[in-house]
Formats: sequence, C-alpha cells, structure tokens
Amino acid sequence: MFDWLRFWKTPSTRSPQSSRRSSLRLETMEDRCVPSATVDLTTAGAIGSINGAIFYQYDQKGGTGIFDPVVRIQGHNGTGIEQGYNTDARPLQFDEKSSANYTRSLKLSSVPTVQVGGVTYREFLLGINEQGSSPFLSLDELRLFVSNKGNLSNYDPGTKTLGGQSAVYDMGAGNWVELNSRLSTGNGQSDMALYVPDAVFNGGAYVYLYSKFGVNESAQGGFEEWVIGADGNAPPIVTASLSGYVTNPRSGNGIGGVRMTLMEYDNNGNVFATFTTTTDANGFYTFGNLAPGNYSVSEDISTLPGGYMALGSSAGTVNGSTDGASASVSLITGIKLTSGNTGINYDFTAAPIMG
Repeated sequence: MFDWLRFWKTPSTRSPQSSRRSSLRLETMEDRCVPSATVDLTTAGAIGSINGAIFYQYDQKGGTGIFDPVVRIQGHNGTGIEQGYNTDARPLQFDEKSSANYTRSLKLSSVPTVQVGGVTYREFLLGINEQGSSPFLSLDELRLFVSNKGNLSNYDPGTKTLGGQSAVYDMGAGNWVELNSRLSTGNGQSDMALYVPDAVFNGGAYVYLYSKFGVNESAQGGFEEWVIGADGNAPPIVTASLSGYVTNPRSGNGIGGVRMTLMEYDNNGNVFATFTTTTDANGFYTFGNLAPGNYSVSEDISTLPGGYMALGSSAGTVNGSTDGASASVSLITGIKLTSGNTGINYDFTAAPIMG
C-alpha cells in the first residue's frame, strides 16, 4: 500500500569538491541526458533518479523478522572506503561480513515489486551506520547483476563485471548519492529505498548487488547493509505531471485526435519507459502519475488531420521555470521532472498545407 505524502525535498546536484551545503543548486538538463549527477538525500524525504533508478530517503522501521539482509559491508582498512556484493560464494572478496546470515544469494522472486508512475520497479532498502559526529556517507558505485547461479564471485573493477557477467543496471561513472545517517534512529531501519526498473532483470533467477561507499563522503562508522523488506510495502512516492496543447495557429483552434508520446530516459539517453495519449477536442493532452526522471514528448505527425503539417514545438515550464528545449517541429526534449512537479504548456502547432 502506498502511503502518499503531500510534499518533498528537491534533490540537488553539486560537485564533490563543493563546500557542504553552502551553495546548493538544482540539477540541470542539457538535451536529454545528464553526464553526471549527485542525488542529495541528506534531508528527510529527498528523492532523485540516476539512469532510470529512483533513490529515495526513506526511514522504514525494521528489526528482527522485518529486514532480511543480503549483504553487510564494513571496511577495516583505514581508508574510509568499503565495497562488496551478496553471494553464496566463499571466501568473500571485499569487505563483506562472512556469516551467511548477513551475506548470501538473493532470488529475484524474493525482491518486492512496486508501481511508480505506471512503471514496475524492484525495491531494495539500504541501511547505513555512521558516527553521530560524521553522519554523511556517499554511495559511489552501484551495479546489479543477474545469473542462474547463486554463488558468482570474482568482481573485476576494471571491466565492472561479476563472474564474467555484465551489469544489468549501472549507476554510472561520476554519479553518486549522498546519505545522512542522522535521519534514521539506528540499526534495523532503512536510510534509503532504491527502485530499479523491473524490465532490466533479464537472464537469471538470482540478483547480485555490488556497491561501493566512502569515495566522496568517507565511511567512519559501523556496517552498511542492503536488505529486503519482508512486508513489501512501497515507500510513498509523489508523482509528477506534464501537459500541453496541439493547436492551429492560423485559426487558434485546438486539434483533437493527435497521438502524443512521452518517453523516459536514463542518464545515457536510453529509453526505458514509453507512454501515449491522444489530444482531446480542444487539442489538450496530459500525462500524469510520472516518476522522477528525464523525459521527451512528441506528436505523431501521421495522426494529424489530412492535409495538415507540423509547424513547431515549444518547451513549457516546470513549476514555473522553463525546462526542456524544442528539438524539432514535433519533438521537445530535455524535460526534467522531480516529485510533485507540474509541467505545463509543452505545446505543438500544425496547420493545413497552403496551396
């Protein structure tokens, strides 16, 4: 069951070298992909997306019988950097706890599915344990793998493969998530929910989750662990919307029956979700229940009335600020939506061909 909230903190993007929260700025979009991003989850309820996955600061109460750890990681090398992945293989490769109670294989069928914005995601939870005086921690690398074996080993940092398998999801170089352990009250509670599109999990019955912490914000406390929530409840997600018109500028009338397509992209410009709708008699269209992400919207010129041609497109505004750009007469790209955003006036024009 969704526990719908009414407001959200907006994630920010900043470089690792910037001073702590002295100058936060909103993440920007150029064309339809973002080469690198920082998702700032250091305030309660913050949310952001990287490469199609949703990262959400979520303090779900857990404890014995509620959280089921799949990998517990704690570095002891003095560098503040720690890494590891879940597996039944032994010996373990990195900083994983050796007990099978804490580091083990994970079947895909055990990972809950949730619906956000009409897309099915798999839900993973992360709990971190940092010192009260140094509560911040970075998640710097995240890759998910699938296999029909439960004991894959030999992660290769150079090729980014596990047991020769390529990742089905990769957070990507330069992208990282900033976490704040003060936002939860200790062990047995999550600090972050991770949603990964279900569509990527092809090719095996087992899921492997490799993660690396501490590069941008050093690990200075206890263990970090990825867990599966036994109740399968989804964290609350407030979705976004986008709308506009298709009109004939010569008559001022709207054009009904035009098929509109909205595409959601990961940070590499790959489409992973597509939605369609049709303009009403006034030429109005709308897409609702959208997850945070990067979007484009286009009109299908083959559905324009006979004798009409597309004339132009114009980017609208998201919560009052211009966002996106016209890429062609029938396409607007580079639209960035976060939780609770309302995008309006993503408009297109068409008219009869002049004889």
